[in-house]
Amino acid sequence: MKMSKVLSVAIVVCLIIGFSSCKKKGCMDPYAINYNEKAKKDDPDSPCLYASEDPENKNVVLQEFTAINCGACPGGHKVGDEIQAANPNDVVIMAIHGGTGLATPNGPDEVDLRTEWRNDLLSGWGTGGSFGYPMAFVNRRDFSSSGLSAWGGYGMYKSNWSAATDIVLAEPSYVNVAASSTINTETRELTVHAEAFFTADGALMNKLHIALLQNNILSAQSGSSSYSDLIDPATGLYKQQHILRHMITGSDGESLIETSSGTRFVKDFTYVIPADIDYDPNDNYPGAAYDLNNLEVVVYISDAGTTEIISGAYSSWRD
Repeated sequence: MKMSKVLSVAIVVCLIIGFSSCKKKGCMDPYAINYNEKAKKDDPDSPCLYASEDPENKNVVLQEFTAINCGACPGGHKVGDEIQAANPNDVVIMAIHGGTGLATPNGPDEVDLRTEWRNDLLSGWGTGGSFGYPMAFVNRRDFSSSGLSAWGGYGMYKSNWSAATDIVLAEPSYVNVAASSTINTETRELTVHAEAFFTADGALMNKLHIALLQNNILSAQSGSSSYSDLIDPATGLYKQQHILRHMITGSDGESLIETSSGTRFVKDFTYVIPADIDYDPNDNYPGAAYDLNNLEVVVYISDAGTTEIISGAYSSWRD
């Protein structure tokens, strides 16, 4: 009888081990380059990878400087959206509100969309502090030799954004960048798993930048009446898109020292998302509340010496 019990226990243990071994391990994220559709469990010894090892052309990062009291700015938003639609998965847009004057709310239904990062993004990058809205950098490159820079240096009016985009997209990139993000809705902690893979030798030092954006913020907007497709029908307010909320890696970015061909950089970054951002608590205009269901995460790589952006991408999301 005792022998029978021992055998029974042994059989049960073997069955448990057998069933466990049937749960095939591998990357279960379909956005990963090593996704395994047969996997039933993530494999910690072979984690998901996101940055491709195949040589690719550059992506565009369009940093658009805009303002809620700028009547010409919805036209700039429209141009950016059209460029992005014409080049799916290859164009990233960051809408940057800030400074005084046109970006300062002063009327009913206006939400304060200004960001503390605006001046850092402008500093030393070619406009000399004087420009007209809407203005954008395309990969923070000086296109004046191509006749595309309206204010000198990197600043371009909307009529030149498409031509600059075409130039960048036709060039090979020495680095691919990608990310996967998750949000704990209870703690509001955002985790960004960022990767870069160098398909050729990079700069002496590169920088990784991570930006948190938000879509569909409702606010009054000068000049919006001509763009009915950008108006929220329920409220009549303008749907602000790609709004820069926070630079997770700060204004300087994360330094990448190892930039030789074949190098893969992998790092997780975390940020606890506040309820809102109020740029000026002393005025009467509210800051925009964070909507966890309308966020975008952008990752991009720059040359630390020139600050030119090499390539960028939107992060995928994972539950």
